[in-house]
Amino acid sequence: ADGAGTQEAPSPAPEADRAAERALLRQARTALGRGRPGDALSALRAHRARYPTSSLAEERMALEVRALEAAGRPDEAARLRARFVERFPASIFRELVEVPR
Repeated sequence: ADGAGTQEAPSPAPEADRAAERALLRQARTALGRGRPGDALSALRAHRARYPTSSLAEERMALEVRALEAAGRPDEAARLRARFVERFPASIFRELVEVPR
């Protein structure tokens, strides 16, 4: 059993991929903290493009609501907030999303 014909290790390595994924969310949080919502939205768009089915989609969406609010896009933020609450009704991020900053 030499493993021929099987896929034994995904590429990229799951740990490295997960670290890169978390780094994009960290960039978004940092940008928000520095008052740079456009940079936060860019990092979140990159995350969505690279990891569309991420287990961190809940956090990504919450950050996106905050970034849209901070960018002065309240209508988009409200629409995304409604989708977030529908998709993640018991989210630990729900209070963050529901309370406009």
